[in-house]
Amino acid sequence: MKYLIQGGESAERLQLLLRFTKIESPAIISALTDHFVVGHQDTVAAIKNDVKKSNLSRAINTLEEVARNAEMLKEHDWVKFGYQFKPSKVAQMKSKAAFNHLLGHYRAQKVGLPIKMHSDDKIGIAIKLGALDCLYWQALGNGLTNLAKGIGRTIIHSYKYHQIRLPGHPITGYQVNGYPKMDLTVLLGGAA
Repeated sequence: MKYLIQGGESAERLQLLLRFTKIESPAIISALTDHFVVGHQDTVAAIKNDVKKSNLSRAINTLEEVARNAEMLKEHDWVKFGYQFKPSKVAQMKSKAAFNHLLGHYRAQKVGLPIKMHSDDKIGIAIKLGALDCLYWQALGNGLTNLAKGIGRTIIHSYKYHQIRLPGHPITGYQVNGYPKMDLTVLLGGAA
């Protein structure tokens, strides 16, 4: 795993990390700065600073190891002092934005599905089911488990009214409120 980002490190952080190494060559330090602070590719940084790429690669690996150790130490201290990670307001807003975005699409598909069923538009039903299945997996991918469950229930409930099934969902064997028998564990294990 990479702990340092090409072009994403500050000069101050780089200098602090260099303190924990034996790297002293001004040319190598300049090449590391060009790579991690400025953002040049390692080959470009090596050529620009007249150092062998193999020497620069060795220095990059050394810095990555120091950064890894620093991160491990931070994690240890966080646990030791009882620090608990709380998502930032930005992360919470992104999660809320993802939820609102997916919820809007879910509602649109949920409203459109009965219209397609009423008009007996089999292609339209298949498109709506495909869109709902896609939204199901997106909700799961964003950690929105309850929304995903609701989408899954909508898909399964719709099976009472048409014969179109998502891949992995059997045509027969459904039981929902007195309708044909349905194995929910099998259904929820596959798509939707």
